[in-house]
Parts: sequence; structure tokens; C-alpha cells
Amino acid sequence: MDMMRQYITKKRIFAVVFIICLLAFSAYNMYTCRKALWDKALKQFKEKKIDTQALESTMQDKILWKYAFIEIHGALQKAMGKQEVGNFTYVKDKNGFMLNSGFYMEDDPRILEYAVRIKKLKDLAERHGTKLLFVVTPPKYNKDYTVLGKGMPVNDPEGTTRELLMYLHRLGIETLDLSEYLPNEEIPYDEAFFRTDHHWTVPASFRATQILADTIKDRFGEDLDPDGRYLAESLYEKKLYRKGMLGAMGRRAGVIYSGLEDCMILFPKFTGNYKWKGTTDSGRTKEKEGSFTEVLMDLDNLSDDNNYYINTQYGTYLNGLYSIDNVENLDNTDGPSIFMIRDSYFSPVISFLMPAVSRVDAVWALFENEDFHILHYLAEQYRSGKAYDYMIIEIYPYNIEDKAFRFFRESR
Repeated sequence: MDMMRQYITKKRIFAVVFIICLLAFSAYNMYTCRKALWDKALKQFKEKKIDTQALESTMQDKILWKYAFIEIHGALQKAMGKQEVGNFTYVKDKNGFMLNSGFYMEDDPRILEYAVRIKKLKDLAERHGTKLLFVVTPPKYNKDYTVLGKGMPVNDPEGTTRELLMYLHRLGIETLDLSEYLPNEEIPYDEAFFRTDHHWTVPASFRATQILADTIKDRFGEDLDPDGRYLAESLYEKKLYRKGMLGAMGRRAGVIYSGLEDCMILFPKFTGNYKWKGTTDSGRTKEKEGSFTEVLMDLDNLSDDNNYYINTQYGTYLNGLYSIDNVENLDNTDGPSIFMIRDSYFSPVISFLMPAVSRVDAVWALFENEDFHILHYLAEQYRSGKAYDYMIIEIYPYNIEDKAFRFFRESR
């Protein structure tokens, strides 16, 4: 009986010590990230919108020894032979590619509504002499290449994509499905996608830029590169950066679990003269003017001391992802102009497209500032005398949801 009491007493002492340590760690962590928490809380107070989940996310993002905890967890997962990460947030296939997971797919009842919104935007664009093209990028899951372990669930967006494209075709909207072109024999799957990230690689995005230009020529009759001076692969030098890339999925799992990977970067052999302005969700701006490399690339992501837990080499082009990008080609002021609603898949595409056009104004489809309205922004551009030759709406299949089409929304 005494031994049982001693055992229970030890358990209780351990529990008390553990809770005290946990509370002490939490209190110290809150102290170290107090400025970020205060800024977030103050912003919510001004907007009269309390979001405890956002505060919790801030604490998690600023947690002490965050990356060490991730690596320890990843090492344990790897030691146990786990093929899933983050409670099935991601799964790893037998070729080492991490993919979005999903036990079941819920049908989105608003797919037709998204198509109708795009049709209304097309009608608005045409009243201003602008031609609209809808572009969907290839999903990372590919049934012809992906080999999953037994019972591993994967999120396959093909049904949603097919449904949206079907409605758009019926509404007379020009579309480009890049999954029909990539991956291919020239750029096979393992060279078209990163293993640790959901994005396509830089060579794949460059090929997509060429396909986009060909589509504009075929559908609208305008050749963006009649003399081969802007979009030829020979105009760029390829450089392979070995074991310096850790994608968004890999940052969730850790280097030990997912491993670092190579990244191919394309450098222009020409200089050019460009001007760029980027605007964040909060309205802060950053501006650059100079050559292609100086303005449309952020070479800090490629430095040897780059923190791959924070910066990704994929983010080299167009300075990462800003909510609004305004880019001008000062050497080609007579070229076509483009307005884009896009996601992060098109950051390198915009960079590669810039030599062939005069201007691109791009809005991130998942802009998180609810006070920002795409239609208001467009109206301001039109009032200022700006006219666009083309409007491109680009979407990654996993981003097909209501908040990616925040225009002409029905009142809820």
C-alpha cells in the first residue's frame, strides 16, 4: 500500500512540476513576443474585430526554439516511418513528394456562382476594351506519377477544377488549363514541382509563361514576342542552387523529415529597365527601379546565409508575394498592359512576362484585407486613365474557393 502511495505521489509531483514548467515557458514566451501580440491586438481593437485565433497563431509563430521543436518532431516522425505530417495536413508519397492531404472532398455548392462572377468581370472588362483570360495552374497531385502508401489520403482537386472550367466554357470565357501542358516530356514531373513545396519549379513557370504568350496569340491574335527577343529560353542563364530550398510543406515538417532540395534559377542575360511597387495587406509599400535582376528578383533568397525556414528560394522572383504589384517596363512603354488577379504561382511568371509587356498591375486573389475591393481598385485605375489590353485571372486548383473570387459577390 505504501508503495502505491509513493507511486501516486511521484506522479502528482511530476504533473505539478510539468504544469509549472509549461506555465513558466508560456509566460516567458508571451513576454518575448509581447510586441507582436500587442500590435495584433491593437489592430483588432481599431478594426473592432476580436480574433483570438489570430492571437494564438501569433504566439505559435513566435514560440521560443520553434525550429528545434519542429526538427525534433520531424525526427520522431521519420524514425517511426510516418508518411503523414501535421495530423494529415500533408502526406509524403513514395517518391518523396509532399502533397495536400484529404480524407474526403466536400463539394463546393458555389462553383457556378464563381463562374458567373468571372463572367460579370469579363463583361466589365470588355466595356473598357479589355480581353479576359482565365488560367488554372496544374495541381501537384498527379495520378499518373504520384505513388502513395496504402491508406494515405490525398486531396485531388480535379473535380472542382473540371466543374469550374465547364461552367466558364458555357459562359463563353476563354480559359487556359496549364495541366494540359505541364508536366511533359521536356519538363517531367520531378522537374516541374518541388518535393517540399506546393509550387511548380522556376523552369516550369518559365515554360508556362511561353504557353501563356502562345495562348494570347492564338485566342486574341497578338504576338507578344514576334522577334523572339523577350521569351526565348536562350535569353536566360540557368544556375542550380544545391540543397538550399525548403518549401512551405517542408518548413512544417522540418529538414530532418523532408530534406533540403535543389532549386534552378533563371538569370536574364539582358539588363532592362523596370519599375516596381509592392503593397502589403496593411498598406505598407516598397519600391524599386533598375534592371530585371535588381527589380524583379530578390537575390538575398539565394545567399549562403539565407534562413530557409523563413525565406524560400522560390520567392526569388517578384520579391516574394505582395498583395498588390504595380510593375512597369520603362523600355517597352508601347507594349500591351495587363491587369491580373493571381496567386503565388504567377510571381515568377509576371517577372518573365515583363520584358514583353509595358505594365502589369497584379492583385493577390487571397488578399486578406476585407476593406480592399477589386472592383473599386479597377474603377480607380480606369478613372486615372489606365486602360488594360488584357485581364488575366489565375488560380491554383486548391485555391478555388469563395475568398479567391471577391468580386460581384452576392450579399450574404
